[in-house]
Amino acid sequence: MTGARNPRETTVLKRISIGAVAGALLLSAATVASAQAASHDGTCNGQYGGNGELCLYYNSNQAGAIHDFAADVSNFAGYTFIGPGAGAGTGVKNNAASVTNKNGLRSATVYYNSNYVGASDYVAAWTSMNLSATYNNNASFRFNV
Repeated sequence: MTGARNPRETTVLKRISIGAVAGALLLSAATVASAQAASHDGTCNGQYGGNGELCLYYNSNQAGAIHDFAADVSNFAGYTFIGPGAGAGTGVKNNAASVTNKNGLRSATVYYNSNYVGASDYVAAWTSMNLSATYNNNASFRFNV
């Protein structure tokens, strides 16, 4: 036989349920934050034969400050190079001299203009190079299919 719970027991159960939901929300928020932190952290991450980041460098030969991207960017405005190194704090747009593609599955293209148009540099999967057509004139990039 089930009877009605007393009010004190109901209050305790509600508090436990609210605490569990709040804990789950905090855990999922922390997971999302750590997943987003992998990109834009100043470290060029990737794996041969797997997904990875495109990393732009302030100086030639993959030197100076860096900015790493895990997904296509239609406009570099608002992104800055992450230090240490020359160029730290400088805007990425129109200031990158070299690139590393740590995506082992897909090539990438760096474009002169925003929205993936204009002169471009093709960056094969899992390679590094100095930019040529977009040297210090780069505004967007995308991974190729």
